[in-house]
Amino acid sequence: MTVLLGSCVSRQVVPWGADYDGAFWQYCTSKVEWPLPLPSLIPEGALAVSFKEDLVAERSDTQADRHARCVFSTILHTLGERALWPSGLESEVYRFTWSPSFSAPLMIRVERRGAVYVLHAEHLGGYASWLDAPRTRRSRLLSPSEWNEFHRKLSAFSFWPSSRRPSAPVGVEYLDGADWLLEGVQHGRYKAYLVWSPAERGEAGAFREACLYLVKLSGLAIPPADFY
Repeated sequence: MTVLLGSCVSRQVVPWGADYDGAFWQYCTSKVEWPLPLPSLIPEGALAVSFKEDLVAERSDTQADRHARCVFSTILHTLGERALWPSGLESEVYRFTWSPSFSAPLMIRVERRGAVYVLHAEHLGGYASWLDAPRTRRSRLLSPSEWNEFHRKLSAFSFWPSSRRPSAPVGVEYLDGADWLLEGVQHGRYKAYLVWSPAERGEAGAFREACLYLVKLSGLAIPPADFY
């Protein structure tokens, strides 16, 4: 989905406990409010269409879109992130957020600032015994060739062009896995792909490769095989 410019969202840092997944679920499914209600960092309707493992589309209702935006917003608030959109017409930013069932979430953001390319990564724990692992933060400059290679990988599954994708069968539910969210802002446009445990082949494989390329660039010590 492509969205036009709107209002700004202020940054809040949220102190969750170690049970991240439980905290996110509780906050987004109950009427219990934490000290401050969290504004959504994802534009309304941006996750109204999500994608299954083979990148077939599944259209959600308003409630499902609201829940998905809430879950990812709480993750991003916990990581100290801001909304990517709205932004200036010259801005170009991409953010990958990984929300697995059995380990801590992570986020990798890359952006262009004039002729400078920057990467920032945050991981809320380890990937095996993540409850005991420290939070990891990494930042580095990217070379133009690394930025261009990421753009090439985005083009491999047509991130920006509008395209119709086959619809997923009705009534198919998945319990365990991971949600992969890749957001992008370019020339005043916003677009997001939310994919459940993308397959390793086809267009889903190209999506997966683009996200894992960001993990490689970040230097986070997580083997690609451990991403599900």
